Amino acid sequence: MRTLVLTLMLLGVAACAGDGGGGGGGSGSGLPEVTALAATQGDMQLTLSWTNPTFAEFAGVEVRRDTAAAPAQVTDGVQVYVGVGSGATDSGLTNGVRYHYTAFVQESGGKYSAGVSISAVPNPSGPVQITFAGVGGGGGSHGIFDPSLATDPLSGRIWMSYSEVLDSAMWPGQNIWIQTRLAYSDDAGLTWTDSGNVINAAQDVTLPLAPPNNAGTWVHEVSTLVRDPYAPASERWKLMWHRYLLVNGVRAFDHGWIALRSAPDPSGTWSAERKLFVGSIYDTADNVIIGPPEVQLDQLHADLNSAVVFSEPGLLVNSSGLYVSILAADGTVAAGRVILVRLPTGGSTWEYRGSFLVSSTDGPALGYDGLSAPALYQQDGGYNLIVTPQTASFYEGTLLFRITDLDAATIERSGGVPQAFFTHFGTSGSFNGASTYVPEATASGLIYCEVQTVAPLVFEMYASRRNP
Repeated sequence: MRTLVLTLMLLGVAACAGDGGGGGGGSGSGLPEVTALAATQGDMQLTLSWTNPTFAEFAGVEVRRDTAAAPAQVTDGVQVYVGVGSGATDSGLTNGVRYHYTAFVQESGGKYSAGVSISAVPNPSGPVQITFAGVGGGGGSHGIFDPSLATDPLSGRIWMSYSEVLDSAMWPGQNIWIQTRLAYSDDAGLTWTDSGNVINAAQDVTLPLAPPNNAGTWVHEVSTLVRDPYAPASERWKLMWHRYLLVNGVRAFDHGWIALRSAPDPSGTWSAERKLFVGSIYDTADNVIIGPPEVQLDQLHADLNSAVVFSEPGLLVNSSGLYVSILAADGTVAAGRVILVRLPTGGSTWEYRGSFLVSSTDGPALGYDGLSAPALYQQDGGYNLIVTPQTASFYEGTLLFRITDLDAATIERSGGVPQAFFTHFGTSGSFNGASTYVPEATASGLIYCEVQTVAPLVFEMYASRRNP
């Protein structure tokens, strides 16, 4: 039985706007609000809690709920609670649906406060393993890992790029194959179907070296997927990943780069591979493969000069451009820094925007050696950063940070220490993290990866069923 370390989800509090008089709610009357409004997920229910204000005319609290948006008036949506208590359980809900709540304070004269709001998603407790029929299990497969999610707003379909891990055909026991596949969900992440497409196929090669160092495999891992509405139709979808050579089980990062493909639709034909970013140890002999890199990323800014290799990209798009969070690894245990670069919309020159996290300082401040596996997503008008904390090279869970300024690559901090607003940890003692999330994946919640530390290693993927 899996023993899970779960952290209760505390959802952000936001004041509802209002400007009227009377007793309709949203009155802007200046009444004190409830504080510490929070929601805890349950199976077909959500448990709300709050702290009541203290003032002479306090008459109670009314909580209203809606599925479209946070109630702005006390007449909006459905009544969940009325009284002077400090909590309520809303039951009979549908798992995987996001519900919006507003708590209005009432004073003895009948006026209501502007209200404060939260949203939450009921789900059964505990994670469930994600599988795809015929993929990631049996037949000598080592499983599935490194998911990335992107939603098609036209169809509502959620697409996932992920790594399939198998034994090398030519070098079994020496190398493994890691290749990029695509899957999709039409039910908010409840179930997933592999598309049947291998976008980046692993390839075995024989190197001009003495055995066993002649065992080479080109692998493709840590992919990230995004839909870019500002790009030409033929480049509307983008896939970025790390390609490198595996030599007798050892990662030869000097023979590797961050690559990019594009397509009009995930199920369509993907473009030829572009060699996009490289670090300082890139071997120029590999210019004969595809061609020279488009960007020597370690030379883009002084902060990046010590980066020997770049890996684990995460994509996000807005009207300002295409953003990539990426691990700039410097070869130390702390693993360098999590940085952000941007290609402005309509531009051709990549820009360094800053470092979200510097592992040598932020890692120890959070109780770890370093921070890696960055991913980005947008929710409720803001941007968030997902990272995996690590001790040495061991993944130890998932931390989510609110981005305070995307273009400056800054996150919420207190006294200089990064402040995670959501955490998730897999099975105690397992190698776990490398997570992804989009708000539309309400049924799956945060998706994370896990590897047990006993042989044979099998890479697994789980729906946490917890929604940030």
